[in-house]
Order: sequence, then C-alpha cells, then structure tokens
Amino acid sequence: MNFKKMMAAFTAIAACASLCVPAMAFAEDTAAAESTALTAYLDFTNSGWWPAFHNDPENDTLKGTVAEITGDGSYTVSLSAADLGEEAIQNSIKGAEFMAIYIPGAEAIYPNLVITVDKITADDKEIPLIKKNFTNCELEAKEADRTYTTRTNIYNQWASGYTSDARCVDGLVSDLPNADDYDAQIIDPTELAAWTNLTVDFTITGMTAEETTETESDSETEATETESETESVPATEEPTQEATEKQEKTVVGNSYLDFVDGGWYPMFRNNTQKPEEDTLKATFAEITGNGTYTVSVSAADLGEETIANSVSGVEFMALYVPGAEKDYPEMVLTVDSIKADDKEVKLTAKNFTNCELEKKEEDRTYTTRTNIYNQWASGYTEDARCVDGLVSELPNADEYDCQIIDPNDEALKGWTTLEVTFTVSGLSFDKYVGEETTETTEATETTKATETTKSTTSTTKATTKTTTATTKATTKAASSATTGSTGAESPKTGDASLPVAAGAAAVVAAAAVLITKKKNN
Repeated sequence: MNFKKMMAAFTAIAACASLCVPAMAFAEDTAAAESTALTAYLDFTNSGWWPAFHNDPENDTLKGTVAEITGDGSYTVSLSAADLGEEAIQNSIKGAEFMAIYIPGAEAIYPNLVITVDKITADDKEIPLIKKNFTNCELEAKEADRTYTTRTNIYNQWASGYTSDARCVDGLVSDLPNADDYDAQIIDPTELAAWTNLTVDFTITGMTAEETTETESDSETEATETESETESVPATEEPTQEATEKQEKTVVGNSYLDFVDGGWYPMFRNNTQKPEEDTLKATFAEITGNGTYTVSVSAADLGEETIANSVSGVEFMALYVPGAEKDYPEMVLTVDSIKADDKEVKLTAKNFTNCELEKKEEDRTYTTRTNIYNQWASGYTEDARCVDGLVSELPNADEYDCQIIDPNDEALKGWTTLEVTFTVSGLSFDKYVGEETTETTEATETTKATETTKSTTSTTKATTKTTTATTKATTKAASSATTGSTGAESPKTGDASLPVAAGAAAVVAAAAVLITKKKNN
C-alpha cells in the first residue's frame, strides 16, 4: 500500500468514527425519552364499591382509556360500563366513592406539573363543577427511594379542602386569596347515575418551561462530562458495564385464607397440630412488601358430590399473616375482591386490619389479620386500622365491619376454588420483584409449621460511572428539590461516552500502526 492509499484509509476510518458520536448520542436521547414516558388515567370507584377502574387489568370491572402525556396541552381520559349490560348500568351505577386523575411517576420528574379539570361528561350530560380542583403528590411524604404519582382529586369522600402541597396554575393554593375555592370534592357524586361512558377533559401545564431550562443545563453538563471521560479513559480500557442493584428481599410472613364452611365442613385452618382436619387445600402468598397478592382454598379433592352438598356458605373467613404484628404493626390488608370460581362475592362493608390478640405481651408474636366474615363479632375493634389510619378516628367508621360479605351469598354455594385478592400497604418497602418467584405455593407440612419467616437476600452493589442520562435525571431531581419535591430516583442507562472515547482511541491506535508499518517497510 503506497502512502496516499494509506492516508485515504486513515481518513475514511476517522470519518466513520465521527459519525458514531451523533448516532450514539441519538440512541441515548431516545432511551432517556422512553424512560420518562407518562400516562394518565381516571381512577374510579362507584358508590357501593362496584364497578371500578384502577388501571389494574386483572381486577378492573370498567373499561378505561389512558392518555399519553407528551407535554403541556389538552387531554381526555374515559371509562365505559358498556360491557356490564343495561341492567347493571341502571341498577348499580349510582354515584362515586372515589374519582381522581392519576399520572404515575410524574411527581419525581415534573414537580411543577399542574392538572386542570376542564369538563366532566356522563354520556351526553355535563356534570357541574362546584369547586376548583388542585394538583398534588399522592403521598405528601417524599422518601428518597420512592417515585410518586401526580394526581388531582375529583371526588374523594375521605378528604375535603386542599392539601399542604396543593398547587394550581396560579401557584401554591395556600398562598392564594381564593384558596377556599379549591377542594378534593369538585362534583356532587349524586350527579353520576346510570351512565355508560364517563369522560374527563383536562389541561396539563408546567412541563414545557421546566424542560427547556433543563435542556440547556443538560447540554453544558454533557459537554463537560464527555471531555473529562475522554481524557481519563485509556484506549485499552474496556467500557464499564453498569451493575444492576438488586432489591433486598424481606419476607414479612406467609399469608393464607382461614376458612370454615357452614356446618363446619369443609375447612382450612392451617392446623399444624392436626393437619388432617384441614379438608381443603390452600395456597399461601409470601408477603414481601407493599403490593397486591392472592390466596385461595380449593375443594377439588373432595369430589363433585361433596362440593354440591357440603360447600354451602361460611361460618368464619379471614386473612391471616402469622407473626407479622410484632415487627410490622403498621401493615394494612385491604380486601380488593373475593371470587368463588367465576362468580364475584359482593362486599357489603369495608374490612379493617388488626392484631388477632389485642393484648400484646412482649414474649409473644402475634398474627396480623382482617376478618371477612366473623359471626361472633360485629363492628370494628379498638385497634382496627385501614389505609386512612385508626378506624375509630374516621368520620365514616361505621362503614367498617368484621362481616364484609353476606354468608348466604349465592356465589358461596358449590364452589371449587375460593380466592381472595388483597393489597398490602403501610410497609416501608414494596413487593419484591428482583427475581422470578411463584407468588402462591400449596400448603405443605413445612409451610404450615412456619409461623414467622424473615429472610434478607444480600444485595450486590457496584459503583458505576455517571452517565449522561443519569446526569440529566440528577439535574431534574435537583430542580425538584428547589420546588419542594425531593427524592426522585434517577433513571440509569449504559454510559455512551465510554464506547465513543474507546472507539476514537482505537481509531488513533489503528492509524499509528499503519504509519509505523509504512516506516518499517
């Protein structure tokens, strides 16, 4: 190869290397954009707690649409009851227990985002807005290890007025002379009756201006960081792979459904002393943090004749988490649904959580439970708690009971599988998702004998290099801190600057080899 050809090859290699930089930067920007995609939906619970939509496909009884939030502008979310049939629409849709617009994860990224409700329509009827809505963080306490949902209440029967962090297009509500115009109940729930389609139109503001400021800051940070990395990384160094931090696993306990059929047969009591008395099979749910779980009992082994003749109602039914009360006294179990085969068992009251034995001696561990049907009790206990706090301190305390179903419900007759889906809240950590595990396991002698289980999986942590995407998220988190929103978790992606630096160095090294070879020849 003559010298001119060698130089042409060198120029071509250098040109390819220069093209790699914008391409990789584009890929990184795309990944960062995807990581902050937001969607809004209308969370709704009908009066009587059925039907409902919580953006939970497995349990939602209404159909719902979500709106992809891409910036400031107008959006629409809606619900449909069409699949329930005309009879259910006329007889069951009669108001609201709760109604709000939710944008999961938005609070950490856009702490100044404001949702303004423009119009609510039930079929062709516009629902009057009797107050102004405000925007706030779903959880006002913003721990550093959590991301939070931005929301606006439309009707929240458990709240009135505005929260301390309530904001609107004019700023903090508490600073406004007309603050009393804002409320967590902006409609009369009795206006919502027998609708097929419920629609909410709203406007998003507060995103665009913030993003423009951050973009300028991000560009400056990226330039400084890339220069620093290029100078410090040798040509022979391999790009550092980001180590994934694993969530710690803490087992609160194994939950199960304690059930005694009408007539005291069949049953499942998790009887470790006389396991032969448990004539139903059961599945347990390992509680590893806040989240949704399912437990069940099965009569399949009894045969169709026994099922038809003996499965006839309920004497006692409760959720138990053995040993949890001593270490997790704030944990709350909320019953979401009860199903007997393909039939829904109607909930006639709200459940509460309490300690199985209210007297807590220091030398004992106690079971956390929630009664579903306890024929020997009514009302709520002194230590009864729910997601809103102690039941005895709530204005709607009478809605809570230890009998939340009708034992004569037709669904409780002749079932093969009975399952309860419930939500755990009140813990300082969320459901473990670090590895694939089976949520429910069939009860065995070993499972039954285990009353208190605590295990912690060691967490492997690795120090990783700061990436451009991480720098962006950190800048946004700093911005959040200045506006009162703290604790945003930064998204992480692979470091794009390192492969570029290594690639550029490799090009130079390759050229040096060619020149040396020419000189040697």
